[in-house]
Amino acid sequence: MFSLKNNEVTNYLRNVVCSVLTKYCGFYLLENRMRSRYQKMEDESSGQIARRAFYFPNGTGLSVIRGSGTFGYKKGLFEAAILGKDGRIDFHNPINDDVIGWATVCDVVDVADKVRELNF
Repeated sequence: MFSLKNNEVTNYLRNVVCSVLTKYCGFYLLENRMRSRYQKMEDESSGQIARRAFYFPNGTGLSVIRGSGTFGYKKGLFEAAILGKDGRIDFHNPINDDVIGWATVCDVVDVADKVRELNF
């Protein structure tokens, strides 16, 4: 018989809910969830790519995109990249060494919390 422990069920349900909300509510939900976390937000959308750049008090940022050709776009998910203090994608940070694809709103908020705490 198939069984899951309580924390596995909770994680599974969280992932399902986050995926559905991300697909149908997109940037509206993300901006609301991020509102208390960022110092400045810029909408840099163009053409078929929607992009928001969130900047934090420590000088770092998070670029979040969704659109044709991005990782996860066909499933309605986001792609995120950590921005260094110079505003460019930082591939040499303690969190990740690449872009973060197939991300739900919950995933992006979790990464944003880690980026806000960076001291480099």
